[in-house]
Amino acid sequence: MGSSRRAVLAATLGVTLLLSSTPAVAAPRDDSPTVAQVLDGVFHASDEELVKELEISCEQGEADERFCRMDRGEVHGLPRQLKRAADEFTDLCRDLPECSQSGAQPRTRVDIAKALRAITTASKNPAVRNLSSRAGEFADFAGRVTTGGGALTANTDRLKEYARTAIYLAASTVPPLGDLIGLAEAVAVGDVEQGITAVLGLAATAVGLAFPPAGAAIAAGVAIYGLAKFMWNYYQAKFRNWFTDPVGVFNRTFSSGADIKWTEHKVGDRTANVVFAKDKLVATQTLLLNSKWNEYPDGRKPATYTLPRSLQQIFQVANKLDYFEIVLIVWQDEKAHTAECGPIKQGHTLAYCKLLSSPVTISAERNAVLEVRYILKDPAILDQKCPTRPCVLPVAAQDSFFYVENSSGIRMPVFAPYTVGIV
Repeated sequence: MGSSRRAVLAATLGVTLLLSSTPAVAAPRDDSPTVAQVLDGVFHASDEELVKELEISCEQGEADERFCRMDRGEVHGLPRQLKRAADEFTDLCRDLPECSQSGAQPRTRVDIAKALRAITTASKNPAVRNLSSRAGEFADFAGRVTTGGGALTANTDRLKEYARTAIYLAASTVPPLGDLIGLAEAVAVGDVEQGITAVLGLAATAVGLAFPPAGAAIAAGVAIYGLAKFMWNYYQAKFRNWFTDPVGVFNRTFSSGADIKWTEHKVGDRTANVVFAKDKLVATQTLLLNSKWNEYPDGRKPATYTLPRSLQQIFQVANKLDYFEIVLIVWQDEKAHTAECGPIKQGHTLAYCKLLSSPVTISAERNAVLEVRYILKDPAILDQKCPTRPCVLPVAAQDSFFYVENSSGIRMPVFAPYTVGIV
């Protein structure tokens, strides 16, 4: 990975690593985004997009390789662990005398450290218990989180205000978040995500102790979780400029020209690119892949990229209509290249394709057409989803994407349109 991509398969273990077992060293960047350029991703990107963003940062050698040792399942599961940690800390605090507060005066740094020491000692998480001796650092951190005033609550604007300040402190290498991964590794008793959960959860808890709502010993668990989650989002999002590469749009996938268009169909007063008609079992989506940039006079040069023959996913799509099967074909030079799209199990929300029959390279001289056919199990579902026709189903930014490799061999996600209409 980095500039020379290494394999990221761990199929025998049943996981896909973000980085291979011989990690890349994070390359220093002169053009690293500022915190202000990252915050939009922190606050508005979906969990799926943030996971993919961390994956790209690992593949390009930007992220600390210790983050990249986690597999995708562990990264996906980390928010759930943060929620459990926030609930545990708030429950403990309600029962511990060290968390009680008399009078209206705000807690001092000593009060907060005392409460954190009691929480960490009582925690069932060994990584949290290992942070007990550093309670003072977390209390100092909470003391530096200055905002316009008011308690830490689940109110979105208030929560973002606290998160923004905490992230600026983390970006300024202020302990304990200045070296999150180093501290997480030091206290973890097992996988590093256990340590990340402990550090972020305790940092958010410290702020919850410093700025509790009136009459409460600590901010609500949902507010503490929200703050911890925003801080975790920052570590996934920090290498992307979300001003120039906004949420849901991977401009960064190709720094030079790569053009992907798709066919659209009128559905009432809207458009869709996957359209099912009454009593029809099949709908076809067509994407046009080229690298010419004929319509873009902005100096970008044609790019070369490849749809690989990979054991990893090359296409993923939301299973919106309980599909029986999907078929993926790439046409180039009048030849068809088919992918293996596994059976879709009952209740599964995603469908996948991999193992293209042969790699297909797109360049300025060679275009291609990617065709996806969606096959229903039962056309009756069309009436369930769309009682009054025509209609267009709700769209999510991460509903569909495929993977390509750029000219350096780096694997990149490309979000594809997936607007489903029923007529």
